[in-house]
Amino acid sequence: MIQCTFTDVDKQEVYLSTEPVSLAEAKAHLRVDFSDDDSLLSAMITSCRQAIEDYCHISLVTKTITLTLKAQEQLRSMFAQPYQVREQFNEFELPYGPIQVDPIVTSINSDGFTVTALTLNTDFFLTGVRFKSIKISNNFDNNMLVYTAGYTAIPGPLKLAILNELAYRYEARGDAQNIRATAFTEQGVCVSARILADPYKRLAWI
Repeated sequence: MIQCTFTDVDKQEVYLSTEPVSLAEAKAHLRVDFSDDDSLLSAMITSCRQAIEDYCHISLVTKTITLTLKAQEQLRSMFAQPYQVREQFNEFELPYGPIQVDPIVTSINSDGFTVTALTLNTDFFLTGVRFKSIKISNNFDNNMLVYTAGYTAIPGPLKLAILNELAYRYEARGDAQNIRATAFTEQGVCVSARILADPYKRLAWI
């Protein structure tokens, strides 16, 4: 079988619009009617949105994803010969969806200099609508994928998850005892945010 190893990933945020939660929405959720913490809240909105993205392995805002991977053939058995397990394509889900713009795929030759542009529906195939899977020909083992990901309209539960995480962090800020007692936990976000975000979690490849 073919095993894909992700050697590098870059998630460059493309701010063509504002955060999915506005400052006014955040203040209304927190019942804050003063402006002293506006700068703090604006920064926390971004960090909470990123925490939900990391927890779910998705992109809530538009991002350009650059993914570098190496595909290596793995024998199913120590007694198997390569020709017995040879597969034409290796397949995996494109991480950090949903996908807005399909990937441009290039292959880097073992010499480190020769670059080949792969052709859709010949060298690689895509399936799915929003969260897409890609199959790449095993003739190419060092590949770079560049694509655009992110929601055009964020689902309501994910927006509320950001607000709940914001409320938790805003109320618990600076209180070490609260942080130790209730914790951000190993999942990185609070319980009320996780409950809302759980249905949107994707597989963690990276």
